[in-house]
Amino acid sequence: MQKSGNGWKKVLAMLAVVLVVQYAGLKLIPGARFYFQGDETEEVIPMVMHFYRAIRSGSLGFWDWTSGFGVSNAIHLFTFLGSPGLLIILALPQITDLFHVFYFLMCIAVLLTGLFSYFWLSRIVRSEKARITGSLIMAFSGWMMY
Repeated sequence: MQKSGNGWKKVLAMLAVVLVVQYAGLKLIPGARFYFQGDETEEVIPMVMHFYRAIRSGSLGFWDWTSGFGVSNAIHLFTFLGSPGLLIILALPQITDLFHVFYFLMCIAVLLTGLFSYFWLSRIVRSEKARITGSLIMAFSGWMMY
């Protein structure tokens, strides 16, 4: 197989341009808010915010009655320990707008997915165009976005 040349730089540049333009549109349009239509807005962000507030206030108990009929906080703890992005959120001193924090973490995830998929494809695909196209498809797939 061919060694990868500067294709990874092209992939990184394309991903960065798309994400910067998208973030600039989010910041420049007055009152604009980026919503992920899927599990991010419906389940994950409210759960993360609730758990973040419980840890910061010191009111984290064994059982949480605010989620449906109640849930063990061990489930939330395992979720946080298994996700590097959520650990980064937990390390932040104070969160005012969790949607923008999630958007930033999603941008990092898309960049890393595109970059690592390019390196993975360079081991199995000979064409530089195929590597770039494949890594962009993997980075912006529906599974990554929602």
